[in-house]
Amino acid sequence: MLLIRDVARRVLWDTLSLMVDVDCPCGAPPPAPCPACRALLASGPRRVEARHPALEMVTGADLDAPLGPVELSVPLMPLVAATDYDDRTRALVLAWKNGGRAALVDPLSAALRPAWDRLLAETGRAGAVSPVIIPLPSTLRARLRRGEDHTAELARHLARRTGARVQRPLRLHDRGQKGQGVRGRSVRRLGMRPGWRPPASGVVLLDDVATTGASLRAAHRAVVEAGGVVHGALVLASAPGPSPGISRSGRGKMEIPRSPDRTVPSTSRR
Repeated sequence: MLLIRDVARRVLWDTLSLMVDVDCPCGAPPPAPCPACRALLASGPRRVEARHPALEMVTGADLDAPLGPVELSVPLMPLVAATDYDDRTRALVLAWKNGGRAALVDPLSAALRPAWDRLLAETGRAGAVSPVIIPLPSTLRARLRRGEDHTAELARHLARRTGARVQRPLRLHDRGQKGQGVRGRSVRRLGMRPGWRPPASGVVLLDDVATTGASLRAAHRAVVEAGGVVHGALVLASAPGPSPGISRSGRGKMEIPRSPDRTVPSTSRR
């Protein structure tokens, strides 16, 4: 009964939003998104893989570092975000995913187009056959509650803007995990649909928000183990990460290739 009510509320909201102006999710008066939120979405793409610990690939260790042993690592793959995850972005994403504001997918996918262009340019794919977009899947419970798979819908809108194709070979199995630091969370265990053939042009992964990067790492592993090539990943927003140059042990510098957008806000991760 709860799921039917949620879907009915979503359909009603979508219908009303087509007939009348509604407030922006940030609280500003119509139109939605408001000028301030549109400016945030248009602030320009940024490379953010260095913010997310799960996207590190350890390559060795410096045992002679002055402050003690330091892990040496490189990014697992490029990650480009359309914007940062702040209060305005959070309001937009949650209204789109959980608040029945399906029409927001259009400005959100528009914000991803420059991120797509930057990722292809910086991985040498500009002008080549477009990679296939693979969205990270949602749980069945989330799809039923929301009425659709939001990340897949975002991928379809981005594909229309870029001319790329979308495939959905990733399959998700949530398993609860007990232990310190993970209470109340589920761990994404991702696999590939049987019979999936990796495209010759490679793939680009797509998710809504990157926090630790663990889900993107799991998706990368699943695609690579199935024989695919991952050129990188795109997200709408990236949560602020640890300060650059600090290793996971908190000692010394981590050898990560620099990119122009490595500076991250000093605010805590949301």
